[in-house]
Amino acid sequence: MKGISKKIAAFTLTEMLVVLTISAVVATLAFSILSLVDGNLRAIQRNYELHSELSLLQQQFTVDFNTFHDISFHHEQRELIGKTPLDSVVYLFSEKVILRNRDTIFKTEYNLNLYHQGQPVFGSTVDALKLDVVTEIEQSIFIFKLNDAAHKLKNYGN
Repeated sequence: MKGISKKIAAFTLTEMLVVLTISAVVATLAFSILSLVDGNLRAIQRNYELHSELSLLQQQFTVDFNTFHDISFHHEQRELIGKTPLDSVVYLFSEKVILRNRDTIFKTEYNLNLYHQGQPVFGSTVDALKLDVVTEIEQSIFIFKLNDAAHKLKNYGN
C-alpha cells in the first residue's frame, strides 16, 4: 500500500495573522467609537440635569414671587425674603449655591441681577430677578411679579 497522503484543508499561518490584525483594528475602532458615544451621552445627561434643575428653580421662584407680596433683598446677607402676613420664605444666595429655607435647590455657578420697577437694584424691594447660569451653554431665567394696587399705594402714596 502506498502511503496515502491527504491534504487537510486549513488556513496558512499568514492568513491567520492577517485575520487577527484586521480583527484587532476593528476592535480598536469599536472601543474608540464607544468611548466617544459614552462622552456624548454624559454631556447630554449633564445638560438635561441642568435644564431640569433650572426649570424647577424657575417654577419655585415663580410660585414664590406670585405668593409673597413683599419681596426684599438684603445685600449684606445676600438674602431674598418674601413675606405675607401669614408666611415667609428666605432665599440665601451664596457663591455657587442657592438655599431656600435651608434647603439646597441649586448648585451651579450663577450671576444674580435684581430689579424694581424695571431698574437694577442692589437691595430693598425687588419685583424681578434674572439668574444667568455660568456653564458651557449660556442659560438664564427671568422671574417677575405684577405689583398690585396695595403695593403701589404703599410705595407711591395716594
